Amino acid sequence: MIDSYFFIKRCFMKTTYFLFLSILFSPIFLSAQSIPNGGFENWSAPNAYNVPDSWGNLNVLTSEFSVYTCTKGSPGSAGAAFLKLTTKNIPGVGVINGIAVSGNLNTTDMSTDAGFPYSERPISLTGKWQYMGFGADMGIVAVYLTKWNSLTTQRDTVGGIFHPLTGMEMSWASFSLPIVYLSNETPDSCLIALASSGENPVANSYLYVDELAFELNSSGFNTVQSSDFILYPNPAQTELTLELPASSAHIRFFDFSGKLIQQQTTNGNSRQTINLIDFAPGVYWVQVQTKQGISTSRFIRQ
Repeated sequence: MIDSYFFIKRCFMKTTYFLFLSILFSPIFLSAQSIPNGGFENWSAPNAYNVPDSWGNLNVLTSEFSVYTCTKGSPGSAGAAFLKLTTKNIPGVGVINGIAVSGNLNTTDMSTDAGFPYSERPISLTGKWQYMGFGADMGIVAVYLTKWNSLTTQRDTVGGIFHPLTGMEMSWASFSLPIVYLSNETPDSCLIALASSGENPVANSYLYVDELAFELNSSGFNTVQSSDFILYPNPAQTELTLELPASSAHIRFFDFSGKLIQQQTTNGNSRQTINLIDFAPGVYWVQVQTKQGISTSRFIRQ
């Protein structure tokens, strides 16, 4: 029987969160580039079924059952096509996750052989999506920015995202997922992993994705890791106080799905009080950029 949790677990480098991850694929010596086929306009059919160029997937395994968890949707949010990942049930086999990874997916052991060359420090991953997780199921979007360490001969994680998708988004919606940095290193490669289901996949859960791109820093602030800022109280009710590492900062608030909901630039005061009256109860991300660096933290609005 094909174990779809085994697939996604190996696909995400045998971990549940990138903070504990060192990615062990080979060094990459090419120049940096944007996300390959991030708009999902380019597809090929080497085995009589469509697959997105530059994205590994499970179709080669499921095709013998005439089942495809990675398919081409049309039209896209922009352009002619988009990526459709759908969790499928194969009678006699089991429930199979819809997975796509940027680069090569080794379908023998579900490891990722490589990402793609990338040497920027983006603020966030942006794009358009639709998704639905049936029952308690949830999709996943993950990004790993890494750098080859010649001393340890393995990849060190510079930063990334591991973002579960709860609830639903039934029409095209924009998202912006803030990237959390673990060091001030500049990465040399990137791996993006997308999945229609999580640990307990449910048939027919889906994730549609289009217009993937990285948002680069345009505020004039450096994007290196700084000392963590302090926020309190957490959980918060009507107000949130931020103790910033500098008096001049750019503050951005995201809801848990990654949608940017508020931003502001401060000048002259390292303590900021944020009014939360317009924030619905839930989990939020706050990202602080200063000339010293960037930090991201999470808080709860009760």
